[in-house]
Amino acid sequence: MPPKPKTEADLRAFKYRTGFEGVLTQGGTSIRRKCAACGQPTKGIAEAHCGKHGGKRQAHKECQVDGCTSLAKYANGTRCQLCWVAEDPAARGCPACRKQLKRMTRPDGLCSNCVRDAAVEARREARHGELAQLCADEGIEAGAPDGAAGAAFRTRYAVPNVMDDYRPVVRVRAGKEWQSACAVRGCPSAAVRRPGTPGTHCRTHGGGHRCPGRPGEDRCSFDNAIEPCERDDRVRYVHDGVQYCCSCFCAAFKDHELTKNAKRRMHAKEQAVREFLERRFAASHPQLKWVMDRQVEGTRRRPDHRALLHLLGVRSHDLVLETDENSHWFYLCAEERTKEADVHRWLNAKTKPLFFVRFNPDAYDDPATGERVPSCWGIGKDGIDRVKPSKRAEWDARLEKLAQVVEEYLVDHTDAWAALAKADRPKPELHAVELFYDDVALKKNAAAQAFDAIRAAAKGKKRARQ
Repeated sequence: MPPKPKTEADLRAFKYRTGFEGVLTQGGTSIRRKCAACGQPTKGIAEAHCGKHGGKRQAHKECQVDGCTSLAKYANGTRCQLCWVAEDPAARGCPACRKQLKRMTRPDGLCSNCVRDAAVEARREARHGELAQLCADEGIEAGAPDGAAGAAFRTRYAVPNVMDDYRPVVRVRAGKEWQSACAVRGCPSAAVRRPGTPGTHCRTHGGGHRCPGRPGEDRCSFDNAIEPCERDDRVRYVHDGVQYCCSCFCAAFKDHELTKNAKRRMHAKEQAVREFLERRFAASHPQLKWVMDRQVEGTRRRPDHRALLHLLGVRSHDLVLETDENSHWFYLCAEERTKEADVHRWLNAKTKPLFFVRFNPDAYDDPATGERVPSCWGIGKDGIDRVKPSKRAEWDARLEKLAQVVEEYLVDHTDAWAALAKADRPKPELHAVELFYDDVALKKNAAAQAFDAIRAAAKGKKRARQ
C-alpha cells in the first residue's frame, strides 16, 4: 500500500515537535527541515541550511571491498552495488548475468544491460538470413562480431550495420575499425566518404570529388580526383568558382598565372633534382639523356627520373631515380614494392638488374646519431616549395651524394660480369638504394601506435562522460 500524503496538519505537528519549519519531500509523503535561506530540505534536523547554502551534503563513503573505489550505497554504507550483488548473486543479481542488480519492476528480474543485449541479439538473429545471402552473393565471409581488429586488410566482409537495424553491408578493415567498402564487387578498397559525395565508391572507381573536365566537356578525360577542402598552403585550380584538376586547368587556361607556375608548384622538388642531374652530368657524360616523369612503355608507372644508359653503351643494368618526399613513409609498402616490380618488368622484362635509387629531400632520422634531421625545403606564402636559405649548403651536399651514387651506375659491367663465375654474377633482380631515408617500417608502427593511443583516450573520455 503506497504511503499516505502529508497534510498541513502534519507540517504543523512537525514544527510543534521539532521547533523548525518543515517542507514536504518525496512526492509529499515525507517531511524534512526547511532551509532558512531557500526553503529546500536540509540534510537533517540539526542542519539549518541545505547544501547550496553551507549545510552538509549527501556523502557516501568508498566501498570497503579491497581494490574497489566505488561509492558505498548498500549494506549500511559499506558496499557499492556491484560488490553487494557479488556477495549473493543468486538472490540479489540479475538472473542472466548475475552481476548487475536485479530489477524488481520486471517479472523476469533482468537488468537493463541484459534486456538491451537480448533485444540486440533478437534483431541480429532476424537478419541472419540476409547476412548469409549477402555472403553467398559476394563470395565473402562474415566479419567477426567483436570488431575488425582480427580481420585481414584489403578483404571484403559482410557485417551487420548497427546504425541501420543490423542490416548486413559489405565492409573492409581500416585500422582497427570497419569502413564501407567500394560498391564495385571484388574491390578491396574503402569507399571515399567526403561531404557532398555519395560515399559509395573508392577513388579508383570514381569516388570522392572529381574534376568536371575542361569547359565544354562532360567529364575529365583523366577522371582525376580533386580535393575542394585542401590545406591553405596548397594550390587549388579554381576558375569562375569551378575547381579543376591541374591537367584540365592548364589545358583550358593556358595564359593563367597558375598554369605558368604549375610545374613549380606541384613538383618543385622533382624539378630541382632534374635540373641538377642534367647540369651535373652535362659535361662528364654529354651523351646521357634523362626521361623525367614519363610512363614506362607497357605500364602506367611514371618514375621521376630514368637514365637512358644505352646511350652511354651501358647494357648490363638499368637505373631509375625516385624523389620520395618524407621517405614516402605514409605510402603503403606493398604499393611501393608493386611499383618497383612493374617498372622492372616493363623496362627490361627482369632480364638484368635494375638499380632503384630513392632520394629523400625532406626530414629523416640520422641512423648514426639517431637525431632528427630537418627538411631542406619549406613552403612560401605563395604556396611554392623552396630550399630554405639556411639549408642551402646541406641541400647541395645531399645532391652531391646523389651524384656520387648515380656515377657508380654509369659504367657498363657486361664484360666484367661475364668473366665471373655464374654463381658470382649479379642476379637480374631489383636493388633498392635509399638516400637520407627514414626507417619506414618503424615509423609506420610508431604512427599506428600513436593513432591507437589517441583513439583509446577518446573512447575513455566518452565512457567517462556516460
